[in-house]
Amino acid sequence: MHAAALDGALLWPRTYAAYQRYAAMLDDAAAAHALRRSRLAALLHHAVRNVPVYRERGRHRAAPADPAEFLATFPLRSKQQLQARFADHCDDELRPEQSYSVHTSGTTGIPFTFLTDQHHAVHLAALNLALEERETAGGVFHRRILELYDARHHGWFEFTSTARGFARVGSGTLRGTEDALRATVARIREFRPDSVTGLPSQCVEFVDLVAELGLAMPPAPAAVHTTSELLTPAARARIEEGFQAPVRDTYAMREMGAIAAECAFGTRHVMDERLWVEVVDDDGHPVADGKQGEIVITNLMNRVMPFIRYRTGDLGALRPAEGPCACGRTSDVLQLTAGRSNWAIELPGGTKLAVLTLTRLIRQFPVERYQLVKRRTDLIEALVRPLPACRTEDLRAMEELLRATCRQSDSSVELRLRTVGSHDFLSTGSRKQVDFVDLTDR
Repeated sequence: MHAAALDGALLWPRTYAAYQRYAAMLDDAAAAHALRRSRLAALLHHAVRNVPVYRERGRHRAAPADPAEFLATFPLRSKQQLQARFADHCDDELRPEQSYSVHTSGTTGIPFTFLTDQHHAVHLAALNLALEERETAGGVFHRRILELYDARHHGWFEFTSTARGFARVGSGTLRGTEDALRATVARIREFRPDSVTGLPSQCVEFVDLVAELGLAMPPAPAAVHTTSELLTPAARARIEEGFQAPVRDTYAMREMGAIAAECAFGTRHVMDERLWVEVVDDDGHPVADGKQGEIVITNLMNRVMPFIRYRTGDLGALRPAEGPCACGRTSDVLQLTAGRSNWAIELPGGTKLAVLTLTRLIRQFPVERYQLVKRRTDLIEALVRPLPACRTEDLRAMEELLRATCRQSDSSVELRLRTVGSHDFLSTGSRKQVDFVDLTDR
C-alpha cells in the first residue's frame, strides 16, 4: 500500500470523529464562531512559544485578550519570506513521524516546499466530508469520483480514498493517441462518476475532447467541482453544458487546502472552522467589509509550520454572513475579484499546450524561479533563475526537454531558454507572480 494511503487509513478514526463534530455544528453560528476564536488563540500562543520567528513577539509583548487583536500585530508573510527563513518558521518540537513535506509551485513560478502535519490533514478531510454530506443529502460515503487533472500517470488509474469517505477515485490522462483517448473516455463512461473534480481548464478540455472524437459523455454527475484556477463564466457555461451538471467552484491552494467553497446557491463560503481569512490594503491593514484587497490567510490547524497572515497575492472582498445562507451555512462570504489562472498556450497550428505541462518539466531541475513568455505566436521563451546547484548541463537538458515537448505539439514553434535575475521577470500588473505571460495578447 502507498505510504500516503496507509497514513490516511490509520488516521481514519480521528477523521471520522472530527467529521461528526463538524457535521453537528455547520448550522450553529455561535458554536462555529467560538471554535474559530479559540483555535486562533491557541495557534498564536503556540507560535510565540515554539516558532523562532515569532518568539521575540511573545517575549516582549503581552498578548491582548482578543485573539483577533493579537493577530493584527503579526506581520504579513509571503512565500519568499517563508522560503528564505524556512527553519525559523517551523515548530522547534515538530515530530517528523507526524509531519509531511509538500512541494508546490502554484501559478507563481516560484517552487515552494512547506511542512504540514497529521492534525491539519485530519481536519481538512473532516470538514470537507461534512460539507459534502450536506450537498449529497447523506450520501457522502462510498462515492465514485472522477478527477480531471494533468495526470502524472498513463491511461486509467483507480484507488480508494479514506480521506474522502472511502470514495472510489478514478483518473484518466487526456494525453496520447486517438485510440488511447477513446479507451479513456470509454473507461470513464463505465466508471459512472457520482461527481467530477478538476481544474476548470481540464474539465473544458475533457468536454471538448469528447465532442471532437464524436463520443458520448458519461452519465450526468451530481455536480462538477472545480478548483485551483480562476473559473471564467465561459468555462462554467461550457462545463455545465457538457456534463449536464451544476458547477461548484472552490478557492483553494496547497498550503491551505480548500479556502472558500461555492454552495448550491452560488455563495462562496469561507472554511471558518479551520482558517482565518482577512482582506488587507497595500499597507497590510484590514479593509472594510465588502471592499477589495489582498486575501491573507491564517491556517488555524497547521502548527508544525504555522502560516500566519500568509499573503496569497489574490484579490477579493470579504463580508460577514447576513444570517444563514439558503444552504444553512453562516460563515463569512468571499468574493474573488482576481485569482489564479492556468493557461494553455495557443500554437500557430491551432493546437493548445498546457502551461502546466511545461512548468512540470522545469521543476525537475534545481531552479529558484521560472516564467514562460509567449513572445510571438511561434516563439516561447523560458526565463529561469537557477539555484547554485543547477549546472550548465542541467540548463541544456531543460532546454532540450522543453523544446522537444513544444515541437511535439507544433513543429513550427521555437523555444528559447534564458537565465535571468530576480528583477527580470515580467509582471501582469497584479500582486501575484505568474508563471506565464502572453505578450501577443497585449
